Amino acid sequence: MRGPKVKYDKDLIVEKSREYIDKNGIKQISIRNLAKYIGCSTQPIFRQYKNSEELLKDVYISMEKYYENFVERISSNIDIPFLGLGLSYINFSKEHPNLFFALFMNDLYKKDNLLDFFKNEESDSVIKDISKQTELSSENCRKLLRNIWLLTHGMATMIYTKQVKYNDKEIREILFHGFYGFISILKQKERKND
Repeated sequence: MRGPKVKYDKDLIVEKSREYIDKNGIKQISIRNLAKYIGCSTQPIFRQYKNSEELLKDVYISMEKYYENFVERISSNIDIPFLGLGLSYINFSKEHPNLFFALFMNDLYKKDNLLDFFKNEESDSVIKDISKQTELSSENCRKLLRNIWLLTHGMATMIYTKQVKYNDKEIREILFHGFYGFISILKQKERKND
């Protein structure tokens, strides 16, 4: 007598795919490898998805949500928003290097040029918040956002590639000094231009 039939729905397949990528990396994923990891044949996966590209689109969305939850969990305990976002991004590169690579260093689902974000309407609400906090002009807030992002991504990438090892205290100090150093320089420039 057979046991109950396991249902391999999209949610289960996507969750297991994200887990597989987290453990093995995105370059190792294939329908065959995934089926073996889940413990099924390839048929249940192909019943839900026409091909691996279709599956990876859903997995990518799942990885983004997983990252957003990670960021929320870490940054909610930190008073300075920039510091919280930066720390969570860098910690993500340490704790989930394969997901970090898949989301931020892989061009499989690469979005528009990241630096374009600092010039478009999407960033406007962030810029307004920064302006209230720092009393910088909108133009300088965009520069501050760009500079902090470059500092944070650079640190996360170096940690991901194991070129440097920093503990949380050192990371906080670097981000804190970078944030306030950039603000100080931008405020000085604004005062000179007045």
